[in-house]
Amino acid sequence: MEKERSPLPVVGPLSLSLFLVLFASCNFGSSIYEQPDPQSLPPSSDAATLVATEQGGPGQVALSTSTPGPTPTVEVTNPSTTAAREVLASYFVGWTDGGGELEACLLGYGQYTHILYADGQLVIRTADGYREAQLSEDEVNDLLSRIVNTGFFQVQGDGSEREHDPIYAVPPDYLPPDGVPHREIMVLQKRVVIDGALFEYLIPEVRDAWHILTDYTPASTVAYIPTAFELWIYEVHADELSPEDYRPTPVPPTMEWPTDLPALRGLVADEGIARVTLSDESVLALTHLFPTLPSSRVVTQEGSEYLVGACPGLP
Repeated sequence: MEKERSPLPVVGPLSLSLFLVLFASCNFGSSIYEQPDPQSLPPSSDAATLVATEQGGPGQVALSTSTPGPTPTVEVTNPSTTAAREVLASYFVGWTDGGGELEACLLGYGQYTHILYADGQLVIRTADGYREAQLSEDEVNDLLSRIVNTGFFQVQGDGSEREHDPIYAVPPDYLPPDGVPHREIMVLQKRVVIDGALFEYLIPEVRDAWHILTDYTPASTVAYIPTAFELWIYEVHADELSPEDYRPTPVPPTMEWPTDLPALRGLVADEGIARVTLSDESVLALTHLFPTLPSSRVVTQEGSEYLVGACPGLP
């Protein structure tokens, strides 16, 4: 069940002419603007490999994350309603292998914290969870124009050379430590991967673009209802974990897992643990279980207890 949204054609004559001029002046066909090879990311990004997938032509790029780990992944989706949407701008915070996947989800690592879609929908992570706003065409164009004016599109680098990359002004002989989560900013298909250990050495053009995107605050927001949920499911006794470590404060009451959702025993199988993507008809029931995202709670089914953590399936 997908939330109804008002159609809003963001890329109108003004934005189209503006960004056609931008694309022409910035020479996006040159090699310095190509997508970075995931294998070239800093060591700290190994646990959250970034994937860029062309979706039918210029300007249609969808981002996703693949997080290798011990948990099996089960896809329960309908591609017709979960197809990738065009993203104009995004900000992603990486994850290291220093913690579990559920912990990363709840703390905001390995997650998109800002997504601006081509229809004007803006999704942001706040202290109150994920929120969304519908921006007008003028608001979208103003935000993108401010980023253009920083010189971000003239930057000769994408972060793939780490401390030697042109996006940094690093002191001589400085060796950045490993294990600091990376970050990624993408605007109009230009993607820059930022090593967390080098953030303070970003050149102004990249730092200013980052500030404009991540500091942007809409006039009003509402709770975000995703079209897909990423769930981490742990059978409590099988995994020997303490649910108290992951439940929010105040602790939500233990609830029975809805019967119209896939059976938890079937999802976790013999491992007692699973990472699952649920969408479509599952969204309404999951929204009742998790009205705020990210979140976690203990549920029961057929006499067994399960700890379930939830994050929105973005982008």
